[in-house]
Amino acid sequence: MIVSHVLGGLGNQMFQYAFGRYLADRLDQPFYLDLRHFADYDLHAYQLDYFPHRGLPLPSELADRCPRAFSGWRVRAAALVPRPLRRRLRLVRERPFGFDPRYLRAAPNSYLWGYWQSERFFPGHRERILRDFAFDESRLSAATRRVAEQIGRRPSVFLHVRRGDYVTDPAARRVYLQMDRDYYRQALTALQQQVPGLQAFVFTNDPAWCHEHLDLGTPLEIVDHNTAATCQEDLYLMSRCRFAIIANSTFSWWGAYLIQDPGAAVYCPSRWTYPETGRDDRHLAVDSWRRIEVTT
Repeated sequence: MIVSHVLGGLGNQMFQYAFGRYLADRLDQPFYLDLRHFADYDLHAYQLDYFPHRGLPLPSELADRCPRAFSGWRVRAAALVPRPLRRRLRLVRERPFGFDPRYLRAAPNSYLWGYWQSERFFPGHRERILRDFAFDESRLSAATRRVAEQIGRRPSVFLHVRRGDYVTDPAARRVYLQMDRDYYRQALTALQQQVPGLQAFVFTNDPAWCHEHLDLGTPLEIVDHNTAATCQEDLYLMSRCRFAIIANSTFSWWGAYLIQDPGAAVYCPSRWTYPETGRDDRHLAVDSWRRIEVTT
């Protein structure tokens, strides 16, 4: 079997699922999602069940086969009691952060612990992943339907502005670059030169800042009716746009990746993190995406 440890926001959950799904398919193994850490995790809720994915929650009778939790992660003590007669799963841990082809050679009975933030972790699996992350439009709110109608009226681009912990958390500020107004202006100007008459929609976790500071010289529709609990609807709206200008965020990465318009174009930052952090972010962008240089 293949087991993916799942934790973090929706974008991270989707990457953790996608790599596990790829390995399970390649190795013809059952695929399970270890969701136990959500019991004591206050930052984000588990949200993958909004989609018709094929991962199964890890049964309690198989939990004892998982590797022990690492320092800094909280797990209920009962989940850590070993049963020596059961063979433990082999730990596949992403260390250091970043793509390495050796991970693709993982063997059956592996437990995946990492973020796996690159399409290279699930090569040749785009169509399957798109099916697994399909949206049920019958469940959309009336407000989301209204915005979707606006998006469909003429060529649309979404801009994702990630602030939140990138601004307020000192640890996050030391790792992640801030995409400033110049980044969005440069990307939007490049796109407008090719596609006149664009309508632009902004998705953000800081609408007030965008209303006050995000002056790009063109009208912007700031979409602010969804919350953390309904962020999958923002993801749906992003995927309905033809063009994307993403932040250094896994959430908008997936919003862009789920766009299926054959004429789609995606603009992304050339770097996500400060060089001194040692994080290998070279493979975060899909090869066809257009990189905008950002200063560090």
